[in-house]
Amino acid sequence: LGPPNLTLIPPTTFDEIRRSCKFYQGRVEGKYAELGVAARWVSTLAREVTEQVRKIEGRAKTATAEHVSLKEVLHEYLEVFSDEDSLWETLDLAHDPKERTEFTRRSVLTPKVLKSGLQAFRRRVVALTAERDAFRARRAHDVAHFESAVRELKQMQDDRISELDEGR
Repeated sequence: LGPPNLTLIPPTTFDEIRRSCKFYQGRVEGKYAELGVAARWVSTLAREVTEQVRKIEGRAKTATAEHVSLKEVLHEYLEVFSDEDSLWETLDLAHDPKERTEFTRRSVLTPKVLKSGLQAFRRRVVALTAERDAFRARRAHDVAHFESAVRELKQMQDDRISELDEGR
């Protein structure tokens, strides 16, 4: 066998590790009586390393898929938020000018900042909805009051006309 020549070691890939294990397994397998217990250990080690490589390769494929997915999300994020100035203006609109907030512009629009802006939008929508509902209630009250006043005036007019008709 001899000592390994480190200058001839191929680049480390999962396939190269499997090939090395297969090579050493082929050299010692079936020669246990001739080579001794160490040969069995080398064969067992090669099988175990091959199995570990298979597991690591599976995790690496999963990690690569996750990396590709996150890269796509990042690309979409950058594509959508490339015009940060207009986005900042939109987020600024979410805040009630009367409300004192700690919402400030930052150099990077992080998900945390975006979430803060969306929460401010939600609060603003709730406040505006309440304001609209109050306005509708006031308007309904004013319309009812106006209709009542019109009925009273109409009744007064009818009464006056009746009085005038009786006086003739």
